[in-house]
Amino acid sequence: QAVMACPAHRQTNLEIARQSLVLLRNEGILPLAPAPRKLAVIGPNADDPLSQLGDWSLGSGQCNLQNSHPRQSTTTILDGLKAMAPAGWTVTHAPGCAIEHEGQDGLPAAARLAAESDLVVLVLGDSLPFIGETHSTATLELQGGQKALVEAVFATGKPVIGVLVNSKPLVLPAKLLGSAALLELFN
Repeated sequence: QAVMACPAHRQTNLEIARQSLVLLRNEGILPLAPAPRKLAVIGPNADDPLSQLGDWSLGSGQCNLQNSHPRQSTTTILDGLKAMAPAGWTVTHAPGCAIEHEGQDGLPAAARLAAESDLVVLVLGDSLPFIGETHSTATLELQGGQKALVEAVFATGKPVIGVLVNSKPLVLPAKLLGSAALLELFN
């Protein structure tokens, strides 16, 4: 009888996921100094477990199963930062925009949150409707309101750590390439 999802398997999966992270840029901001900070976690993929898991996870539509991936079994970027933030840190969140459409209603709130913070973690990338078999896009540029979100966050002048959660190569806005740090976290 096969045993699945036992502690040893989960530990191996976690180690493989950690090894897949790619630091694309670091202008000396990482690792973060432990001094108390206000950290704004902004972006549509900051707290989206399905986009983080990718197109073959339960609930993505690619699998022939009706079940959804249990939310409590996934740690999003926001979850992880809240859990790991040192004492005295404040971690706040705003999605800022949507990926599936040009929705930008959240831009003012995200820009305000960024302006009130010491540092911004900007989490961008793909969404399930644009990844996987039969879900290709005509462009590799950021979809939805993400380019406008990049502009709004960078206009605050706050240091930005860009985090990409995606399944395919992306064409990034020039401002994002100038982040204090840039990480690739393939889903």
